Order: sequence, then structure tokens, then C-alpha cells
Amino acid sequence: MRRTGEIMDKAVPPFHRGRLPPLRLIILFVAIASIVLPALLVGAIVAMNQGRISQGPLMRSIAALREVRRAVQLDAAGTLAARPGYASPVWLDLVIADSEGRVVFSTLPSLPPGIAAGLESVSGIAATIVPQASFFSDVVELDDRVAGTWYAILPSDSARAVAGEGEPLLQIGGQLLFALVALLMSIAVAAYLAAQIGRLERAAVAIAAGDLETTVSAGGSREIARLADAMEAMRSSIREDLGRRSRFLAAISHDLRTPLTSIGGYLEAIEDGLASDPETLSRYVETMKERTRVLEERIQALIEFARMETGEWRHRFEPLPLGPLFEGFAATAAEECALEGTTFASELSALSGREERADRALLGRAFENLVANALRHGKKGGKLCLKARAGAGGALVVDIDDDGPGIPELERERAFEAFYRGSGAREGEGSGLGLHIARSILRGHGWDLIASASPSGGARLSILIPGRSTESGLQPEKSKEA
Repeated sequence: MRRTGEIMDKAVPPFHRGRLPPLRLIILFVAIASIVLPALLVGAIVAMNQGRISQGPLMRSIAALREVRRAVQLDAAGTLAARPGYASPVWLDLVIADSEGRVVFSTLPSLPPGIAAGLESVSGIAATIVPQASFFSDVVELDDRVAGTWYAILPSDSARAVAGEGEPLLQIGGQLLFALVALLMSIAVAAYLAAQIGRLERAAVAIAAGDLETTVSAGGSREIARLADAMEAMRSSIREDLGRRSRFLAAISHDLRTPLTSIGGYLEAIEDGLASDPETLSRYVETMKERTRVLEERIQALIEFARMETGEWRHRFEPLPLGPLFEGFAATAAEECALEGTTFASELSALSGREERADRALLGRAFENLVANALRHGKKGGKLCLKARAGAGGALVVDIDDDGPGIPELERERAFEAFYRGSGAREGEGSGLGLHIARSILRGHGWDLIASASPSGGARLSILIPGRSTESGLQPEKSKEA
């Protein structure tokens, strides 16, 4: 079966993810809106509380008195003096005089500090500044005694509008409107994301129910689009796998029926007396044995595949010297080649002195599958070579070369898929499970198996044994193409 990374790279077309905002950006926007909007409302409330937008004479006079107490203080001699660093707000013109009538604080250029000022002079100036202004005056009480007099000039609501200060209720209304728009946007974003996630949920339920025809798609954010791509790749992979299994079951049914029919035909012929002479009978028996062997191979492949798919394989690792281990495999392969009339050659000295923890039985099964594949696709009376060589970083590579038609470059990775039976020159007998099972066993050991071209132009299957400090597999050395 294909690995997930390969499915994502090959089966899923590039999606315009770069145009979609990432989910973290959307969440950040909602979070900022949740912080900014309450801050604006609190600011409006604070501004109202401070008297900037106070309504009515009483509230205005209270606001002015609060500013007076911030503007002046008693110095060391007990005399009224301006407080250092104080600045009057823009909505207030303020004049404060001491008990002798001398100005100690003023925002009016015509009444600077030090000049004598009284009620008539300040009120006269107030009448010329802004029409419809509110004028307040009262004594300054500090430390339970009268220390002076203050005069405040505050524009009325209509005067504020002329000065550009704006209607207080309009300010609050504008801030509430902004808050409402942001709230609606947050609700719309949340609803949109919920709709896209709902589509993915319905797609997942459909896939779980067996609907593999409906395409999975979703937008919203980059992460949701990627999740939709992954689900679509999963759907396509499951659909392709089920189709491949269906084709395999149809093919294996035919492959199992063919030798059974042949055996039944020979048995009927013997029963009818068509094999009366010993030579014919012996030929019939040998043919039936061969058909029986084919049946056993195919049934065993199915059993191994079922055990692998259900996780019934249990590795029994033990320290094994690679040299003797592969020498034993080579001896078995030599016998198989002799029976097929194929020349066998091996060179395994590169494995000497190397020990690995491995499962002898499972590695033997994988090696048998590789040899059977080489014999099946190699030339009759041809040659099969087994050679070990050193790779980079202490790695080892064991090559199995045949002299058959080879594996087309575009099919070299697919050759390891379950149930895959190659096209063109790779068609023939077999269940399409041998190489898949072999690679699964080797990868269970932390090794790998890849296909390339042999020097003779046939197929090369390379077992990659990584070095002790190597984390990834190696690429086999390049061989000459025929």
C-alpha cells in the first residue's frame, strides 16, 4: 500500500492554500476584537465619569471642582500655588486666584499668573470666548480653610458641537456601532468555520459508512483546506485499495480455479484409463504435483498477507551474524536455481563480521519471495546473482540481480504495492504479494527494499541494511542500463 506522504504528493493536486488565511490568524483577529471592543466601551464610561461628556450644570461644576483640586496645592508657607506638571483638559478653561486675588493658575492668555483677577474680569472674558458657555465660580478650600477662588468656563453642548467636540451620545453610539459590527463579523467567521468543519464531519461519516464516491472539499482556512486534502487523499486511497482488492480477488479466484481444473482433468483422464502406460501416468502425476505446488504458493501468499494485515506477525529478534545467515539463504537459492536450470552466483564477503538483531524465519521468508520473483521473471536457463557490498556510513547493501526484462522505471515503486501485478514485461504468474510482503518484513527490521536496473538490464532488488549510526536508508549504486 502507498505511504501517506506519497499519496499526498501524488494524489492531491496543489491547493491554493497560500490565498487562505491560517486558522491562527482568524482566531487572533477574534481575540483582538474581544479585547479592543470592551476597552473602547470602558474608555467611553471612564470619559463620562471624568466629566468630559457630563450633562447638566451640577455635573459640570463637580467636574470643574475636581480639576481645581488637581491644579493647585498649598506650598510650605501655606500659600496657594500651582501644582507642577498639571495641564488642564481641553474642555475646560480655568483661572485660580489666591486669597489676595492674584492669579496662581490660568489657561487664559489675557490673565497670566501674578496678575490681579476678580469675578467681573473673568466673567467678562468668558462672555467673549464661546457663545452659550457655562461659567462657574467658587472658593478654593484646602486643609479646612479658604485659600482662594476659582473660575471655570465650560462650553455648552451646542458650543461643543461648533468646536468639534461632538455630541456625547453620538460618541457612545459610534462606539456601540463599532462593537456591533465586530460582534457580527465574529459571529459570521465562527459560523463559516463551523459550516466548513460540518462539511468535513459529514464527509467523514460518509466515508465511514462506505461512501467512497463523494469528493471531500472544504475551505475556510489554510488548516481546514489541508485537512480536507488529507481526507480526500484518504478517500482516494481507500477507494483505490478496495478496487485493487476486488480485482485481486477476481484474479486469484481465476488463478486458483485454473490449477484445480487442470488437476481435475488429469484425474478424470487417469480414471478413464487414458494413462495406462507407466510413462504417461508418471507425466500426469508430475504435472499434478506442479499444479499442487502452484496452489500451495498462492494459498501461502494469501495466508501471509492476512497475517501481516491483521498484525499477527510477531518478530522474534535475536543476535544473528549476517555472513552465515545470508550464506544459508544463498545455499537454498542455489538449490532452487538448480531445479529451474538457472545459474546462481554469490559474493557475500562484505557481510563478514557484521551482526544484527533479526528474525531468522521472517528474513528467510522475505528472501524466498525475492528469489522466487527473480526466477519467475528471469530468463529460462539464465543467471541469478547475489552480491553484498558496503555503503556509506557503515551501511550494507545486498543486491539480487536477474536477467529478465526488468521493471520499468515508472513501475518500480508500485511493484511493492499489495496485489500489484506489473504490466507489459512484468505480467505473468504470481499473486502480486511477494514483493509487498518482503518489503514489509525488511522494514519491520529497520531495513528497506528498493528496485532498480541490474547491469544485465534485468531487475535489481536491493536490501538496504543501515549502519549503526545511520537513520535513513541508502540509495543503491547506479548500474548501467542495458
